[in-house]
Amino acid sequence: MSAPNFPNRTLAIMDNLEFLRATDNESIDLIAIDPPFAANETFEGAPKPPITDAERRAEFTLAASHGEAALERYRKEDKQLTRVKDDWFWRDVDEGWMKTLKDAGERVRVDLDAGDTPSNHDRTLDAMREIIEAVSACATENEAAYIAEMSVRLLECHRVLKPTGSIYVHCDYRANSYLRMLMDTIFGHKKLRNEIVWHYGKWSNTAKNFQRNHDTILFYSKSDEYTFNTLYDISDDKKRKLDRGYQINRPSGVRQLIVYDREKAADVIAGGNYDKIVDRSENEQGTPLHATWNDINIINSQSHERTGYSTQKPLALYRRIIRASSNSGDVVLDLFAGCATTVVAAEMEGRNWLACDWAYRASTMMMRRFYQNGHQLEGMNVDVVRDAIGEHQIKFEHKGEDGGRVIGPPDLPSYPRQTEDPDDSLIPAATTRRAPISTTWTGAIPKDEVKAIFIERFGPVCWGCGFPARRPNGTVNMAQLEVDHMRARNAKEGVKGDDELYNLALLCAHCNRTKGNRLTLAETRDKNAHDGALYVDTIGELVDLFEAQQFAHRKMREYDVRGVANAPDGGF
Repeated sequence: MSAPNFPNRTLAIMDNLEFLRATDNESIDLIAIDPPFAANETFEGAPKPPITDAERRAEFTLAASHGEAALERYRKEDKQLTRVKDDWFWRDVDEGWMKTLKDAGERVRVDLDAGDTPSNHDRTLDAMREIIEAVSACATENEAAYIAEMSVRLLECHRVLKPTGSIYVHCDYRANSYLRMLMDTIFGHKKLRNEIVWHYGKWSNTAKNFQRNHDTILFYSKSDEYTFNTLYDISDDKKRKLDRGYQINRPSGVRQLIVYDREKAADVIAGGNYDKIVDRSENEQGTPLHATWNDINIINSQSHERTGYSTQKPLALYRRIIRASSNSGDVVLDLFAGCATTVVAAEMEGRNWLACDWAYRASTMMMRRFYQNGHQLEGMNVDVVRDAIGEHQIKFEHKGEDGGRVIGPPDLPSYPRQTEDPDDSLIPAATTRRAPISTTWTGAIPKDEVKAIFIERFGPVCWGCGFPARRPNGTVNMAQLEVDHMRARNAKEGVKGDDELYNLALLCAHCNRTKGNRLTLAETRDKNAHDGALYVDTIGELVDLFEAQQFAHRKMREYDVRGVANAPDGGF
């Protein structure tokens, strides 16, 4: 066990899988996440108050400091809205997640009840694959894509948790059964401590089903020796007594003062004449809290806590989780930071925290909420935040600068993982996002036809890494391969290519994005080999580019289009 290799109050703006892999083994005490729910829709919300020009400039500056790729991503974010993308497609999932799971399994060392043996690890990874295939069979490929994305992240969550650590995963009826199977496999079914039902008041006019007004929170521990602080449920009458710090009893004429909080009851104690004064703790005044939480409501539209973030959860909910499963000074991790509810709750409870989110808007929301609650983070422009939130401020005694930082992908260490091999590199990414597709096509053969020609001749594989484009059931998934250039059509340096067949190749989204306008396909292959991102043992096992070009020239003659004489020398 160790302290995290990131300082307290770090917000990472990046893919949370990257951040997880850059986090040391067994360094986190509590993970509390509110991931997407597999709703297959995009949730939009208007920040309250609206984002100011000064805040947008701060977001732009932050993204620019993280490099051109981050800046380009920020330019695509909607500048007026907060957007949570909760739509999933199997074509966006690199089926190399299974290879990633196998690589991760050698390091993560998943503990199951049957023991910690290599065969047990293989069984775990096979079970995860079977779960994803089962979800595809009983639901849709969209839900299977969601579970595939969550699988690698939850496996890494297991690795970074301390043996005494716990994880809470917030979900609803759409995917809770699938997530529970996945977590039973990763953490062990006996490590499920509670299936918490958060029941909240909400009215809706539903004609053909009962109102859906609860979420599920899955609570797992990493081992049988885990941190847990028993919380107590007290009646409204007892809450009122606790709020004032005392109650007065007069049994059989005896004037008795029962004190719950001596500071609150100081004046009563000093000014009263009692036959008996009894100290009572809060814990003695209630029953242990059960797993159905119906005393915390959703945030109403007029609350100062309301940020306008579409999927915001109440602070009281996450303060309860943090109080139950961590102690003062422990480290809390949130991988879907959003509007910062988990980390604000952690700060209020005296915990350290790390957070990650994909959107640069998360940095603005975090600055706002921390300022509202009396904290200043590093890099916060107090004047900008104060001007932005105006009357939505909460009165507080400002605590001054508390440190913290916002980081991006360039700030990650090269080899952050604690492994037996100090030269062990990071696991190749398990998921990819599709590269932008050109809207102008000048080739004589349509792209879809090019794809069909190449798949028929060379099979459904990426020419850059050997990735096999097949669904879990073995059928070809053409959507996972894209048609792109061996030499970029608008390359910034060197010979420019064109859209004709001899300059085209089948690429997965990862290779297409890696190649971009900077690399040729041959250079992309070399980079993949160096990064350990090939799906074959050597580059020689990939599609032969010379053979592919010769095949393309023959095919072009069949189509009666440009011939060999027009092909650039080398071609690749």
